[in-house]
Amino acid sequence: MRPETRRGIRTASGAAGLALFAGFMGGWAAGGGLADAVLFPPPAGHEGSASVRLSEAGHRVASGLKCVCGCPDLLLACDCQNVRGAAEVKRYIMELLANGRSESEARVELVNKYGAAIQRVGR
Repeated sequence: MRPETRRGIRTASGAAGLALFAGFMGGWAAGGGLADAVLFPPPAGHEGSASVRLSEAGHRVASGLKCVCGCPDLLLACDCQNVRGAAEVKRYIMELLANGRSESEARVELVNKYGAAIQRVGR
């Protein structure tokens, strides 16, 4: 095969590969996958962090509490998915309130389950 023919084949295959890549990226962006990939890799403990929604009473219970996963955040500001992390604690708060516990009883239960580390210093 002549060198000009080889060069032409390489150019054509390179252009085809680039077109496929551009199409793939365009489809990925249109499907919303690119927005998720922008945060790759996610911060530790925030994999798939679907925020747990708290009721008004849940907000009052969680107000001023620390996340017990070891991060420096307050519970309301954190969405970590770590074991014993913010998502777990918020779900537990909602479970306690749904089962008829008062806000003060829920706080006592949180301290019983997660220890005094959940309370902010000075409380």
